[in-house]
Amino acid sequence: MHLRPNLGEAQKTNFAPRLGFAYRIKSNLVVRGGYGTAYGALGNLGYGGTLGTNYPFVYVSTFNSPDSQHPLLLSNGQTATMENAFTTINLGDPTINSGLGLNMYGRQYNYQTPYVQTINLTVQDQFTSHDSVQIGYVGTLGRHLDNLGYNNSPTEILPPSVNPQNYVPFPSFSRNATYETTNATSNYNSLQTTYEHQLSSGLTLLANYTYSKCLSDQHTQASQNQQYRAEWLPGFGIQGDYGLCDIDATHLIHFSGSYRLPVGRGLQYMSGANKAVDAFLGGWAVNFIYTYQSGQPFTVPCPVATSEFGCFADLVPGQNLYAGPHNQTQWLNPNAFAEPPAATSIGETNLAVLGGGPQQARGPSFSNLDSSVFKNFKFTETISMQFRAEAFNTTNTPQLGQPTNLNFTNTKGGFSSITSTRAPSRRLQLALKLFF
Repeated sequence: MHLRPNLGEAQKTNFAPRLGFAYRIKSNLVVRGGYGTAYGALGNLGYGGTLGTNYPFVYVSTFNSPDSQHPLLLSNGQTATMENAFTTINLGDPTINSGLGLNMYGRQYNYQTPYVQTINLTVQDQFTSHDSVQIGYVGTLGRHLDNLGYNNSPTEILPPSVNPQNYVPFPSFSRNATYETTNATSNYNSLQTTYEHQLSSGLTLLANYTYSKCLSDQHTQASQNQQYRAEWLPGFGIQGDYGLCDIDATHLIHFSGSYRLPVGRGLQYMSGANKAVDAFLGGWAVNFIYTYQSGQPFTVPCPVATSEFGCFADLVPGQNLYAGPHNQTQWLNPNAFAEPPAATSIGETNLAVLGGGPQQARGPSFSNLDSSVFKNFKFTETISMQFRAEAFNTTNTPQLGQPTNLNFTNTKGGFSSITSTRAPSRRLQLALKLFF
């Protein structure tokens, strides 16, 4: 295990080509494509993500007396004083009082620069002077992505009754300390369609739909140190947790538009209105943005440990994940999940004890409408004012968060209940804007 990155060798193979083309097949039909590689920066983890947090740079020894009535005794039976404590206690020993609580922060040797490859191929047809539709494939491939795993962990399956501290590379140090690597990958593939109506008779529309799938073995919540099930188990590793991205959404729809009402001086209706009438009835416009996103995935863990590794619940064949109430009181069907078998021997090769795959279920969808009304007042050629009334979450639709309480064996109820929202309730705001 290497605890420092190899910073002495420059990465001379970070080649980032970019290619693109556009070809007009007909006057109103265009095909476009492109490929590019982009290298990104490493995650900013702050001082907590540096080797300076290792012993002996940050190291505190604390010795407490048993209670307020008895003094602190040294190993030789003497009462501790400033003089004899320094001669008796070996402060160079990192385990003198921390025991197994001392962590070893580590970072992958030959740290690689994360990069993403992007591919796209689209066809656009402008079928009227104001309308066009575009359809295409867009994909991204992430490689050498940085993530936070753990070190000093077991490398073989152990029954739950076994003390794992006896089966780690450094038994005098704590298990599962932070370990940074750049060995994660991601794959995103999507079909994207876009319809656009350019300004015509005061109306502008834009709609797009994306059908996609994102897979990765990188933990996006890196700051939370989400643990892999068996990072150091041969034949499993972080690839064993390859699954849907936390942010994956199969269906995504955006629909937006603006419309200037054709009412007022010089417009289709009431074009001859005087200034007083026009001040109240003319110059109005409306805007809206609607978003729909299908539910994002989450993992149902095992209620009872089946080994000293992490464990995900198995899915029961033939059971509908969402049978039952399927609302905020119970989002999932508890009968659709099962506890994997427990490990019975040290070093067994049956990976079934680790459970099924990650991200077995999806949470609630997201649906939101934001809208606004504008009114323009024109006083002179150079001075005007705009009144704005805006509503966020116009329909005041509750946007449910992800389910919690994921113990499917809980007989008291409340399994997969939803107790939070991920967006605020309806908000209104008014504003005046002066132009001069």
